[in-house]
Amino acid sequence: LPAGAVAVVTIGGILAVATSLNATMLVPPRLWLVLARDGLLPRWLGMVHADRGTPTPGLAVCLVIAALLLVSGQMSLALNIAVFALVLVYGLHSLALLLLPSRNPELYRQVTVNISPGWQRAAAVLSLAGMGTLVIVQVIQDVGHIGATSLGERLSEQSLTSLELLVLWGGVGLLLYQRVGRTA
Repeated sequence: LPAGAVAVVTIGGILAVATSLNATMLVPPRLWLVLARDGLLPRWLGMVHADRGTPTPGLAVCLVIAALLLVSGQMSLALNIAVFALVLVYGLHSLALLLLPSRNPELYRQVTVNISPGWQRAAAVLSLAGMGTLVIVQVIQDVGHIGATSLGERLSEQSLTSLELLVLWGGVGLLLYQRVGRTA
């Protein structure tokens, strides 16, 4: 690159990562808010600041988790969790867009986006295929890593796979659902 271009690209990359991380940090508290309102998480995670309309307790929990991962040197684990979770969430959103007209026609009629239903379905199918491909690639890579190393090695090297994280967080979610969701 010409002189100075490396600095411009570097600054652009840092800004892109910063905006992505900002959005990534805002997604979990909003999901927790919805789950708390549905009675699947503790009510306090669904509390919203009266003036700002933000899920302050959820943001605080997300900050604590991020800070713990940062201080413990688990940044690759944090990024792995964030990226894999976002891919799964985007895939679920695409699936929801495809199923919404038949599963909840009343809600679908309330959609006010100015994109034809055909284009919406095409975008959802393309997104679902893309997210599915990313998940398949990750699973193939994870299975290879699991086969090549022991759990003890992965723990000591801080290199748990996305599959292991999915099982771990799925188990935590199931426990929360069993303890909180059924009593709410």
